[in-house]
Amino acid sequence: MPREIHLCLANHPGGRASLVDIQDWLWAGLEECGIKLSASDRLFRGDVPNIIFENENQGYKEFLDAHRGEINLICFVTEVIVGDKFDDAHRPWDGAQRYRDFLSIADHYSGLITMVPTNVESLGRIAPTTFFEFGFTDLLASPRAPEDWRYDYSFFGPMTPYRRQMLDRLGAFVKIDIPGLAGDGSTVALPADQYIDLISRTAINVVLKQHEAWQLPSLTRLARIGHASVGCAAEQTPIETKQSRLFPKFASVADFVEKFGRADRQRIADEARAVTAEYRATLPHRRELERNLDECPALRRF
Repeated sequence: MPREIHLCLANHPGGRASLVDIQDWLWAGLEECGIKLSASDRLFRGDVPNIIFENENQGYKEFLDAHRGEINLICFVTEVIVGDKFDDAHRPWDGAQRYRDFLSIADHYSGLITMVPTNVESLGRIAPTTFFEFGFTDLLASPRAPEDWRYDYSFFGPMTPYRRQMLDRLGAFVKIDIPGLAGDGSTVALPADQYIDLISRTAINVVLKQHEAWQLPSLTRLARIGHASVGCAAEQTPIETKQSRLFPKFASVADFVEKFGRADRQRIADEARAVTAEYRATLPHRRELERNLDECPALRRF
């Protein structure tokens, strides 16, 4: 068992805020397993396993080719693979090019981690791959009493045309606060502490797909909601995980109104506590992280 695992974040300048949840769950799981997590904005280490997050991986190629065999490299893939590209609908990047960049250093990957269960088969053809489940850990629990809740309903996340349309339709029935909403209709990223505080002060956190054909639940958002023990209204997606199945969902605007149209705080608090209790009992994060270590042997190699 390694004593330490290292995160190299050099390929995520400016986009690191999107990785806060994953970094927190990596840290918590490794901490519970007695493994330290170190991090650097620019350096690899030759003495411990290294994790990078997939993003413009081509930029690493020259260095890795020059130091072949010296770096134990595991790549964490967060995007959904669709055919021969990453799903790029309403994204500011080209999914086919990003996927080619990911494959450009495939001969250097000693293991892969993904938070997308449908990615496992295709990634497994490149290197041993493990699915990362956001389990429950008391290290990240942040519950607040219902009397501390500030919002009945809130939404936070990157704004897409689909999400804007859904919020307008849901907003005809309930008032949904959108902290970070800019004048042009986009949303401004909140600092991590404000984002976590927003979730823990909202009775019903609205969780929406990024576009109509979006496949994956918002696993990081659901993890934060479950650890805050607050209410959730998550839009149904085709892909489910053990974690996402724990949370209340809606399939249409009418379904949302029927299930979540009244912000009865006592009922919401009771249901949220029940979800958190089941989350804690059925999906302990240490067990999930130990599974990752077993399924991706490179994480144990040092």
